[in-house]
Amino acid sequence: MEFAQTELSARGEENPAFLEELEQTLALLAFDDPTTSPYADLLESSQRLKLVSELNSALLASQDQETTSRLSVLMKLVLWTQEQLQKKGLVFPKLANISSGKLESSSTTQ
Repeated sequence: MEFAQTELSARGEENPAFLEELEQTLALLAFDDPTTSPYADLLESSQRLKLVSELNSALLASQDQETTSRLSVLMKLVLWTQEQLQKKGLVFPKLANISSGKLESSSTTQ
């Protein structure tokens, strides 16, 4: 708590959104059972994944590296390309499920 008051609160003055997130996070400490807190959603795994992603991006940026993974860029390119092919009415093997890599035949009726 002392660290947050002395070190982090100054950053909150510069960035109100940061201060709000900090206050919500520290509010979890006030509850014996943080899952009953109004901010219990901060304990969800989706929130942890968001935090990990933001931290990873910040670390990569501080080392002058790309903050977006090449795989993510590639998948966006694949989806965009499929959309362009569909607009032109072309038949092609469409990526139906990104996580499994399952392909299906596209049709011109879509």
